[in-house]
Amino acid sequence: MRAHVEREAPLEACGLVAGHPGVLEVVYPIRNSMRSSVRYHMDGPEQVKAFVEIERSGLALLAIFHSHPEGPALLSPQDMAELHYPDLLQLLWVRQGETWGCKAYRIASPGVEEIPLVLDEEQL
Repeated sequence: MRAHVEREAPLEACGLVAGHPGVLEVVYPIRNSMRSSVRYHMDGPEQVKAFVEIERSGLALLAIFHSHPEGPALLSPQDMAELHYPDLLQLLWVRQGETWGCKAYRIASPGVEEIPLVLDEEQL
């Protein structure tokens, strides 16, 4: 994820993460068809290809990730308005100086709950 986020900056990067409950295992970087630094929209054909691969592999879609290259470190009102899979974890990458940090959020009524996230640095 981090490599995709760094490569796409200053544009927002996005993608999907699959695995087994509680364990994010496979990252699917997807092109941001909006080519924007403040919004993203996953490229449709790439997203469908990822869905097919996830299903064929026997994994479950667990998270959506995107970046805020210039902040903020919270899901934006635009992110919330365009949320299509509220049951999935939302992973948000934010630049922190010269490095990137990632936060995980779950949409909970009536708001957003931050979820503890342990990243395997070797697999990012």
